[in-house]
Amino acid sequence: MAGDLAGLVCITPGAGFVTPGWSIAIGALGAVWCYASVEIVNKARRWEFLVLALLCLVSALSTLHFAWTRLLPPAKPPDWREGCQQCQPSWWEDFWHWRLAELHGGSGRQINPPTGMEWEWGNSRNYTDWYQASAEFVQDLVRPYADPTLGPVLHVGCGDAPVPEHLHAAGFPSSEHIDIAPEVIARMRDTYPAEQWPGFSFQVRDFLTQGAPPPKGRFCAVLDKAGIWDWLQEEAPHMLPHLLELVQQALVPSDGVYIIATKLGPPELAALLGHLTRLGGPEHVGFHVEKSMRLGDSGVAWGYVLAPS
Repeated sequence: MAGDLAGLVCITPGAGFVTPGWSIAIGALGAVWCYASVEIVNKARRWEFLVLALLCLVSALSTLHFAWTRLLPPAKPPDWREGCQQCQPSWWEDFWHWRLAELHGGSGRQINPPTGMEWEWGNSRNYTDWYQASAEFVQDLVRPYADPTLGPVLHVGCGDAPVPEHLHAAGFPSSEHIDIAPEVIARMRDTYPAEQWPGFSFQVRDFLTQGAPPPKGRFCAVLDKAGIWDWLQEEAPHMLPHLLELVQQALVPSDGVYIIATKLGPPELAALLGHLTRLGGPEHVGFHVEKSMRLGDSGVAWGYVLAPS
């Protein structure tokens, strides 16, 4: 009876986590172990008691470790997306569903945006090439500072802007374009079919959680035109170091560049990079401004080339 009870006690912590065969084996070993322990106690000297106590302590700690790691649910990490509407994949899916319906729905009438998406579009009301400066962005920032011989270009948060064709015209035959919204990626694949544009690829991917398409360290440039950098610095600036780390991982070491278009002017960008540097040191940022210029005629857009520090 004592052996049966000992076997049941041994298998209890593993109930629901081991197969019936293993439960029998654990129970049998527990019964034998307890019987042997009782026999040893009855005949043991003082040092043998100490050894037995140590073995019992190890067994107890092992059981606690198993219960802590296997039985208790893991602590839920804080959700960095909380409170950030543009950090939510569903927000962008709703946004592109509305925009593409308005631009290509065929009705010719203006469709009111969903709640929370009432932006100042200006001249872009019927066009999603943010700041209408893709050609300038590529010709004046990408072409002079990115080396296509190092590898392809990665365009994050690509939307439906005509950046791919401008890259091709500027001498970048290979580029990869990612966005979190499946609907806009499907649109881009229709716009740039693989048989006509063999160097382009379009992929649904969440850059902030998945990083760049593997392998790492192969892109000559990461382009972020009014994309992740722009809305992240507004809604979740604490995530900017993470963004910069992912960009560094994607780029060819030492030679790749991060090229952004943003509403931040030079003083605001310098202040933001300085703040991030003070928080964690230069390695917290990993980039310095190589080139800055105003983009388009909207009066609100700036382009920057960020080179590795």
